[in-house]
Amino acid sequence: MNMTSGIHLTGSRLRRPWACAVCAIIFVIAGSPIATATSPASDELSTHVDGSSRALQAYARSHAFSDLRAAVNEMEAAVNLHALKPDTFVNQRRTLVRGWAQVLKAIERSYDPTYDPNDPNNRPISGLPDPQGISDPKERAWAVAALAANPKKLERASYYHDLSIIDLRAQTLLKTSLDLFRKVEPDGTPPDFAALDGIVQRAGLSSARRTKIDAMFYARPGV
Repeated sequence: MNMTSGIHLTGSRLRRPWACAVCAIIFVIAGSPIATATSPASDELSTHVDGSSRALQAYARSHAFSDLRAAVNEMEAAVNLHALKPDTFVNQRRTLVRGWAQVLKAIERSYDPTYDPNDPNNRPISGLPDPQGISDPKERAWAVAALAANPKKLERASYYHDLSIIDLRAQTLLKTSLDLFRKVEPDGTPPDFAALDGIVQRAGLSSARRTKIDAMFYARPGV
């Protein structure tokens, strides 16, 4: 993730009042001026958002988590604070949220609404005896059925586990990105809540996730 800590946008210059590290992402401290019209990376964020969209299209065809992870990786690399300009700051933040919203929607679609990982009936059973050694017909039939069901249960549990890890990473990276944008935003920049929430709403994200993301748009939710 190409992010720079200790930077605050004021006018067209940077100042460095602090330095921090977030979520094991390394922030390179630099004091160069914020991107001007001649900066080659002015559209870097949009390029990564487009790359994430292509990865999501590949995921829709393949259903392979490697493609979904690629979409997340593109968005992780999307933030380059040196490419921000005061006059495009608001639009770039909207672009960032739009890119993450499409990733999170793909993640939500990937969950099986009929699967509850906390339901004991969905958990694989370990230590099952060999049915051939069970004399009681009912117990033997139960063991045979349990052994037959175990591979599917293991597959579903593994799928849910891997997806939930991708989900958590994406949600955490979105928060990290928004925190950084907030810390370097030009003086007097409005929260832009209505537009940002509208992006999340149009993406069709669940109400619970929308509430969590809306809270990220403020340093203190509701302020």
